[in-house]
Amino acid sequence: MWVTIAGRFFLDVTTVFFLPNLISLFLDGVEFRNREVVQWLIRGCLFLEEFCLESCEFEELEDFEITSTKLNRLVIMNCKWDGDYEVVLNVPNLEVLRYEADSIAYNYPVKNLSCIREAYIEIGISWGQAQVDEPYYEGIASGFVAACSNTEMLYLSEDSLHAIHWS
Repeated sequence: MWVTIAGRFFLDVTTVFFLPNLISLFLDGVEFRNREVVQWLIRGCLFLEEFCLESCEFEELEDFEITSTKLNRLVIMNCKWDGDYEVVLNVPNLEVLRYEADSIAYNYPVKNLSCIREAYIEIGISWGQAQVDEPYYEGIASGFVAACSNTEMLYLSEDSLHAIHWS
């Protein structure tokens, strides 16, 4: 079973969110204002294997965490963060990661990617980050890529290579 939620609206889920048989969840254009909402969504889907966030907004969040032992495919594409943010991935059984962002997070604590087979990474440097004389994000992009280096297939975009070079 899969569910797609698309549109421009604010998603507020309480701890009672429960879709026990859901395997795939796709969220497109959803706005998150509470960092726990994503974890509540994942916890409420006991068999969730695939999670996709596309064009979502996390404008008021400074940290974003995905923790799951069941998740094997994760896609985070074209999402918008406002200011500095941190992306925490604790997904020990993740096999496929696709991460696209137009700015570098101030930190990517990757706790466990031991099963990863494919990683597609496209990280750009935002206009604001490019204007900083002494980048605070030094080494961060390369550290994130290094955390994915156990993979069989690694795709790095031109923007990612540029971000690695400048970080």
